[in-house]
Amino acid sequence: MAMMTPNEELVSIANRLGYLMLFAGIINIFVYMQNKNPLMGAHWIIADGLSTAFLALFPLINGVSHSVLIPFFFGVWELFSGVIKIVECIELQDYKIKGWQWFAAIGSVELFSGISSMIKPVDDLIGIHVVVAIIMIIQSLGFVFKIVVFRHLMHKRKK
Repeated sequence: MAMMTPNEELVSIANRLGYLMLFAGIINIFVYMQNKNPLMGAHWIIADGLSTAFLALFPLINGVSHSVLIPFFFGVWELFSGVIKIVECIELQDYKIKGWQWFAAIGSVELFSGISSMIKPVDDLIGIHVVVAIIMIIQSLGFVFKIVVFRHLMHKRKK
């Protein structure tokens, strides 16, 4: 949706993108609430869910009046998410959970794309709408990755 929307019309889809963010945050919160006891590193899932849900309120409640603010806003979300995944990978490494390196890789990509989205020449070079689309694609890949490695994060309860 963001990829096909010209820069000037990006403001018109900001609410829809905000709803998608809110949905992703609610899903993370729901996963935490359902599996917090057997899930290793669960507090980072709730942190990701809460930060995503709260950041989603910005485009939903305040509205976005200028398309230049959109990549900055989604870049901040990407930075938050990247930092959370990096910290989560450190904890998973301490627990000796397989796949912690993937959290580090995805977190690093999120950090890089979040920082890149806030650099004006990047926005000018590839277009604001492409920057937002790339952020959404990276976030989607990170979300799918969590689903794939979810079973590795589970541990057996002590009886």
